[in-house]
Amino acid sequence: MGLSVVTLGGGRTHAEDAIDSAVGLENVISIGDSSEQALAIIHARDESSWQEAAECIKQAISFQEAKEPDLPIIHEVIR
Repeated sequence: MGLSVVTLGGGRTHAEDAIDSAVGLENVISIGDSSEQALAIIHARDESSWQEAAECIKQAISFQEAKEPDLPIIHEVIR
């Protein structure tokens, strides 16, 4: 996700690179969220930057059915 912000210009690949504070992501999907909602809202300067960031985000996120853990969440209580 961070690399998508860098492609928009909101991060640096070199120390001398400028940072564009007008670009970035908001409302990024979290673990456990519905696959029916938007993955993120992208703020970009132009269409090509938006498309590049969107592709980066799509490659970073995958969905699968949640399964019950094999072990209990609490293994042992130490007193």
